[in-house]
Amino acid sequence: MITPENTINEHPELDYSLKKARKMGVILLIFFTTLWVLSLTGLNLFLRWSIEQSMFETETGIQDVRWLVHLVCGVFLFIPLLALSFAVKVPRVKIMLRLWTVGAAFVLLSVPPKVLYLTAQVQSNLLLCGVLLLMTLVLFLLRNKQTSGSKTLPPSGLAGPVFLACAALATPWVMWGALGSVEDSLSALLLGAAFALFFINAVVVDYFDKTQPPGSLVNRKDFLFDGFVLFIFLFVVVSGLSQNGSQIVLCLSIPACGWLLAALSTAGRNRKNHARLATGLVSGLMLALPLAFFDMDELALFISGTDGEVFFWANRAGWNTLTFQIAFALVVLIFFKQLERVHLGRRINAMLLVLSLAEVLVLYFTAGQPGFFGDRLFVVMKEQVNPTQFNEINPLLEKKLALYQALTETAVTTQEEVTTQLAKWHIDFTRYYLVNGLEVNTGVLMKSMLEKMDGVDRVLDSPRLRPLPQPPPRMEGEITIPPEDSLWNLQMINLPLVHEQLGVFGEGIIIGQTDSGVDGSHPELAGSYRGAKGSNDTNWLDPWNHTVAPNDLSGHGTGTTAIIVGATRGIAPKAQWIACTNLARNLGNPALYLDCMQFMFAPYPQGGDPLLHGKPELGAMVVNNSWGCPRIEGCDADVFKPAVEILEAAGIFMSVSAGNNGYFGCSTISDPPALYEHVFSVGSVDSAGELSAFSSKGPVTSDGSGRSKPDLLAPGEQVLVAAPGGTYTYSSGTSFAAPHVTGVVALMWSANPKLIGEVALTRQILQESAQPYTDGSTSCGTPQNESGAGILDAYAAVKAAIAVK
Repeated sequence: MITPENTINEHPELDYSLKKARKMGVILLIFFTTLWVLSLTGLNLFLRWSIEQSMFETETGIQDVRWLVHLVCGVFLFIPLLALSFAVKVPRVKIMLRLWTVGAAFVLLSVPPKVLYLTAQVQSNLLLCGVLLLMTLVLFLLRNKQTSGSKTLPPSGLAGPVFLACAALATPWVMWGALGSVEDSLSALLLGAAFALFFINAVVVDYFDKTQPPGSLVNRKDFLFDGFVLFIFLFVVVSGLSQNGSQIVLCLSIPACGWLLAALSTAGRNRKNHARLATGLVSGLMLALPLAFFDMDELALFISGTDGEVFFWANRAGWNTLTFQIAFALVVLIFFKQLERVHLGRRINAMLLVLSLAEVLVLYFTAGQPGFFGDRLFVVMKEQVNPTQFNEINPLLEKKLALYQALTETAVTTQEEVTTQLAKWHIDFTRYYLVNGLEVNTGVLMKSMLEKMDGVDRVLDSPRLRPLPQPPPRMEGEITIPPEDSLWNLQMINLPLVHEQLGVFGEGIIIGQTDSGVDGSHPELAGSYRGAKGSNDTNWLDPWNHTVAPNDLSGHGTGTTAIIVGATRGIAPKAQWIACTNLARNLGNPALYLDCMQFMFAPYPQGGDPLLHGKPELGAMVVNNSWGCPRIEGCDADVFKPAVEILEAAGIFMSVSAGNNGYFGCSTISDPPALYEHVFSVGSVDSAGELSAFSSKGPVTSDGSGRSKPDLLAPGEQVLVAAPGGTYTYSSGTSFAAPHVTGVVALMWSANPKLIGEVALTRQILQESAQPYTDGSTSCGTPQNESGAGILDAYAAVKAAIAVK
């Protein structure tokens, strides 16, 4: 072992000990500099995270200024640190400030990835790789070519303990996360490797080689100070690395690793290469693990903020990692004198490597979610069926059958060249016909190739949520017996008059529900399910989890369905319902939404092929759609336009919630399908008949139409609805306004079967019979852009329907 007398110091005139840093002036400088760095970096992280959270909810009226926030914070961080690093004369503090300045420089250079769109995770990772490698090269070129240490130093002997530590750090991510696609995983590994090289050059070579040369005396105070220096440095670097919602997770898993890395460096200072490989491995792993096993796009609270969702598991993994790091630091403090004695032979290190790998692999394949679960692409073909050519076909069923045949034949013939090429590349795909397109199981690196194929119009993202370690808990309501005075929503639309005076309850009408699912055993719904006394085939579809019978974990679909056909609280209790799960968890995509739209048009047996086994004669008559597909789910403004035009031509009434982004002002009806002319968009009012603050407003500008929306208002705030497990709860949202219209249309068509399939006339009656809304403002151009034609009136609408000859 090298003794202090044999210490090698390439700059003997410099004293990197903490002695000179104990002066009050230096302590105050460190304190206020730390406060400045922490405050500015924390502000940067918080502001960008807040902007991203808002953008995940809606992009209307929100400027994506994340890059500007990052740039401004980076400038105000870099300039003072750079000035201080030149002004301060205390060697230990000077190199500390230089290290922090390097971190601030990385913040400035990481501005370009912040310009990318929210979901561009792979592109962001690759850009950050380039920035890290560039900085590593610059540090190498600027460095004095002399290196400390000696070739005669013994090997580190730290490999085994480091592998065990890495296995412990990896455990929560492997157990509770899931890998994305191959390219997702590779980009995360590349970024981790680039960060490891950067860390070795910026920290080990330019900091630890000076403060911990071979033979130097290192005590607990040095260890704590070095860990503190690395904590601040890593916190700054995290602000440059984080994007797309990763701020919280990376702040939990990376900065506190500073003391672990300081301990490894201390233990390896009298060994060959000063524990470079060990610190590089740990630092790279701490970045790669969260990015590889969790899709940072999914960490938005809007998407996964409920119990048992991705945000819960990612933060649990982060907190477990943080706990391990703190526990490790405490153990090192207690046994500090034994730290540099850690030296194991090759055989033991090899055994520990095998043991660590075995532990991680066993956990991954037994307790984890093995496999690749990346996002996909949705290919939209140029040729789409024009429904107007079928206008003269009667009766309605013959038109539906003709539409189905034309749609499926067009899909098969026009997609042939693309599917043949995909088969050659061994890439899986799924055909769609209601919108002529395909979902392709590949990532962004294939996007440009697909866009260039003959017949392809455009290629959209089709994000997929990765699997959870266990299903989220079922969201049951807090009420078991509904109070008698909780029917204000039905009173407001004059529904009792329809039941009592007109005797209409919705017989003969088939309701289609596309939502989170439906609790088919709920007393409100069990009797009206079309498959209750038969088979679930053609009555239930779950493209998410492939369950064979109606079920619902979140309760959203149960609540909306019960408003329509609930036995005691439903608008059309004698109508029947079929259902499809298009949003089992709160992030859909074009393909999943189309799965259910196709099922509503032409149901098919479970396990069947929608292009071969569809039965339009069993399709829904009125479909409730309490969902929207924003850009973060891959949708553009026109993606479902062909589908809703076909459905209207097939006589299917599409009732759609307007959206819940009214807080952001006008033109917040911006996502399909609510923005379309061929659907009926419904806003929300409260029990006093006032427009709900969350209810989205028109005019529609996202497609350039300037179309006036919503079409109508209905009760949607604090409505008592059914919930899974036979319970009830109060819910708010335009999601609960749209079912009121769905139910009333069922009553209208039941009262006068001549209206079935007459979508345009039904829409006209609903608007002309609406109760006037007198409090509409003109802040969005016209009152209609907030309130539509007024508030739904079931009694007036059904009476008008009966009068149609």
